[in-house]
Amino acid sequence: MGRSIHELQGTLRAGEAATLKASLEHLLSQGDVLVASAQLEAVDAAIVQVLLSAQRTAAQLDRNLQIDCHDGGALAKLCDRLALRDALCVSEGHMHASVPRDAEPDAPNLNGIE
Repeated sequence: MGRSIHELQGTLRAGEAATLKASLEHLLSQGDVLVASAQLEAVDAAIVQVLLSAQRTAAQLDRNLQIDCHDGGALAKLCDRLALRDALCVSEGHMHASVPRDAEPDAPNLNGIE
């Protein structure tokens, strides 16, 4: 089981949430996933919610989902405004799991990623 890299690019809004959800669901079914955000220009809260939900799904599947937020990047800025950066993102240069594998596996999945 390897690690896949999913690069977020351009502008991601609520209209792209379902596509992102499906992509992450597929990748997590295959193994661990690194979500890179360096090429992301703009993002909204719907995308952040999909990423948070994917973290829960990863924990339920005993997978490692890492979300790389670059300081000054679109995802980092939004997560800072929402006070979610510590919960969602790994620090630059410190690629460790954002959510421990034993984190509440029975917690409700708010976005339906299974």
